[in-house]
Order: sequence, then structure tokens, then C-alpha cells
Amino acid sequence: MKRFAVILLLLACAVLPSCRKTGLGDSDDGKILFRIAGDWRDGTKGRDELDSLNLNHFITFATIHQNPTFGNGDRIGNYFFGRPARSQGNGEFCLDTVAYWPASGYGYLSFFAYTPAAQVRIDANQQDSLVIRFEQYSTVTSQVDFCVAEPVLGRSAPPFNPVPLNFRHTLTNIEFAAKYVDPSNILDSLGYSVRLDSIRVSNVVGTRDIVIKPDSTFFHWKDNISSHSKVDYLITRVGSQLSQNLLDTVLTVSTLADGRMYLLPQKLDENASVKVTFSLGTQVYQRGVTRFYTVATFTEQLSLPRYADDTPEWRPAQKVRYNLTIDLSNIKKFEVKASVYEGHWHDDWQDAEPITPRIIE
Repeated sequence: MKRFAVILLLLACAVLPSCRKTGLGDSDDGKILFRIAGDWRDGTKGRDELDSLNLNHFITFATIHQNPTFGNGDRIGNYFFGRPARSQGNGEFCLDTVAYWPASGYGYLSFFAYTPAAQVRIDANQQDSLVIRFEQYSTVTSQVDFCVAEPVLGRSAPPFNPVPLNFRHTLTNIEFAAKYVDPSNILDSLGYSVRLDSIRVSNVVGTRDIVIKPDSTFFHWKDNISSHSKVDYLITRVGSQLSQNLLDTVLTVSTLADGRMYLLPQKLDENASVKVTFSLGTQVYQRGVTRFYTVATFTEQLSLPRYADDTPEWRPAQKVRYNLTIDLSNIKKFEVKASVYEGHWHDDWQDAEPITPRIIE
């Protein structure tokens, strides 16, 4: 029976990830662990957004080097490369295949990480940088917020365990708000309402390379944009009836499509555009449900509005909100106009430390 129990124990160690060991140490005291550092004040309202979207696991790299500083010739990932770390439920993250701190005198470790693991391809031929090709999901509700951790350089064993990782946004958070203007009260005279049906963002870059480096800037997007990487993103089934007077009741992507729109930082060329589809119709209350009956549907395409400095550019960790106004002044030719706000990345436009977004007509 004892022999049988020993066999079972050995089998368990063969299949459980926590039993697979790599590194120069050999005790659990030297096991490399991670924790999420920072309060996410730089570019985000709080940690909850990232916790819920990405931070149940992330991908890590470690470099071992003899000197305390990361030097020329030190290769990212020479200790372990592209290894997942997962939450243990106690605020700490453990590597799928456990690695250990080098014994005293055997060197220092530098750490790099990103999240999520999906939609990326890693160039493993780099030396002192990490190049990752990121492609955003075409379906808005599936889009992910790609984040990179500030490198943790030249650390030895405890007290630097767990290793603190401070993740930062690398994408641009895009929102839309919408209203209509009807100075002649056309809708009231007809008994119609306005419904926003869809928003299509066209001819923007959907794939790009990001470079992660062991320095103070720690990441940048490469200028390897090709016309082949231009894509469209469609927000469908909006079905939101619009207010005439207020943009304060914003119809953001989160309420339009049950998700946020995370797009790649980029300079927008003259082909980048937004196509807005809206309907006029009547509301009828039937059997406890308000139904919208479409009378006419319209589609308007407009160029994304220029910024004040005339360089329409989505920047990393920036929030951009496009305010759409459906102008019903001329019944023969309805128009959609747009203005743009830009500011820091927040879940909304209110914050404990308020900012004043600039508006560009």
C-alpha cells in the first residue's frame, strides 16, 4: 500500500504545473512570484477595469545577468521566455512552470510582462528588446486592452519577492456620444423619434508591432504600418434612442455594444472615417414592451475630425470621445457632424482629480 501511495504521489508531481521546477534554487522560499503594483492612476481611473479584463494571468520574461544593471549583450528572456503567470487568489501570481531565484552570488534577474496572451506573435530573434505583433479583434465586443508592465530590472531574491509589476495601457480608448438637433420640430410634428443603429469606423490600422525595452520609456509602437493592415470596426445593434438636447447622457461603446473599443495608436490619414446609420420611426407601447417601428433609415459617412494641431492621432493610454450630432434642420438633407474630446484614460469623464478635456470642433 505504501508503495502504491508513493507511485500516486510521483504521478501527481508529474502532472501538476506547480511541481515542475526550473532555475537555480530548489526550495519554495526561492520560488519567483509576482504581484500587481501601482494604483493605476497613470492613465486609468482604477484597477478594477484591468483586473476584470486581463489580470487573471499575464505573460512573463526573465533575464539573468551578472551585474546589477541590465547591460549590452543581455538578452531578454534568457532565463525564461514567454511563461504564463496565473493568479493564486491571494494577490500573488505563480508561474505555470515554477522558476526560482538564483542563489546568492549567481546573478540578478530583470523581468518583463504583457497581457493578454491572445492576438500576439513574438519575434524571438531580438537581443535587448522584445518585439510583439499585436492584432486587435475585429469584433468590438471581443476587443482586449493590451497592457505592458514597466520592466523590473536588476533584482535579487527577497525582499524583492513577489516581484511588483506595474502594467500600463498601450492602446487608445475610443468612445462615441450622440444626439440630434431639430430646430424646426420636424420630429414632433410627425411624432417620430431618432434611433442610432450602427457606427462603423473605417480604414484604421488593426495590426502593429510594439517594442518593449529595458529603459525608462519601456515601450513604443513601431512605424511599420501597411495599407494591408487597414480594417473596419462595426458597432451593431445599437438600438439607442437619442436625446435632442444633451450629450451628457453619453452613449458610449460600453452601453452601445457591451464592451469598450480599444484601438491601436496611429496617425489617421484622410481615408479614416466614421459611418453612422440612424433611423426615424415611431414608438409604440404594446403588451408591456416599447417597440420602435422604422419609417426611414439614413447613413452618413464623415471624416474623423481634425485635432487643434491638425494632426489627427490616437495616442497610447489616451481616451478619445467623438460627439456625433445628427442635424435635422433641413428635411431634404440630414447631416451628421462630429467634434472630438481628448483626455487621459478614464472609465468616464469624472475623476477624483478632474481634468479638462479639450474639445476640437
